[in-house]
Amino acid sequence: HGDSGSSSEGMTNDRYSCWMISVIQALRNSAAFRKEFAPQKEDKNALKTKLFTLFDIAEGKNGEERRPVHEEEIRSFKRLAIEAGLKAPMDGAFLEMPFLQFLLQKIGAEPIEYYYSKKKKKYRETIFTIPLKNSEKKRSLQSLMKEDKIAFLSRAKTPAFLPIYLDRPLEKHTTSENRTRSEFSRTQVTPSYTLEIPIAKDEDLARYRLVSIVVGRDSSGHAYSYVFEKDDNNKSIWVEYNDSDVRKHLKPETKKRRAKSNLTPYDDAVKHGLIFIYELEH
Repeated sequence: HGDSGSSSEGMTNDRYSCWMISVIQALRNSAAFRKEFAPQKEDKNALKTKLFTLFDIAEGKNGEERRPVHEEEIRSFKRLAIEAGLKAPMDGAFLEMPFLQFLLQKIGAEPIEYYYSKKKKKYRETIFTIPLKNSEKKRSLQSLMKEDKIAFLSRAKTPAFLPIYLDRPLEKHTTSENRTRSEFSRTQVTPSYTLEIPIAKDEDLARYRLVSIVVGRDSSGHAYSYVFEKDDNNKSIWVEYNDSDVRKHLKPETKKRRAKSNLTPYDDAVKHGLIFIYELEH
């Protein structure tokens, strides 16, 4: 993306629309998100209505055939987002202010309340953020939560929809042309398919299951989403989406790169995962 004047397929001409559509795709896969935030008939929140219109296109709602989300639709959504307070240009939007965080604030999401016992502080955040330090050691998301001794305050404070943002530090690299560029740390974090978070007052655990991941591959300036879907045998498999549309789709050059590197969705998530979407198990 970002190649103005190139192929008009999907959102390839719209800088950072890949990040936006990847976040939207990850959210679309969460039933808890849809249940909690789907607009009501009397809802006057234009941003929310526009967002869920994109969801419905991808889902094939209202008897319509599932189709790509067209470039002009994303552009229209982007303009709406900027008017609602998202700073333009979008460059670096997922560094200073994650697009998901902005989105949740604007559609009226309640902050997540939790106790950070390592710092002995209570926090209220729209998106659950875990600061990541550079490390050679591979760790799971679950182990990071345990290290920081994070707990919900009570059973009533356990959200059904839990987005987790992995705040990767930036690393400076010198290119072959002796230029300096910054990239996200590739400290390896394995996605925990089940996440257990203590509930302080109840001395109990809230169990969450992973439904989708957003990956920011800054080395290639691109973002993807990986979601769990059922295959023909009703088995859960990882499916990759990119910014060409909100369907299972890979561009030819992406397929070639994947085949050459033998990179699996799991490998990609371990090194480049930024947002993990979880749902509460009942």
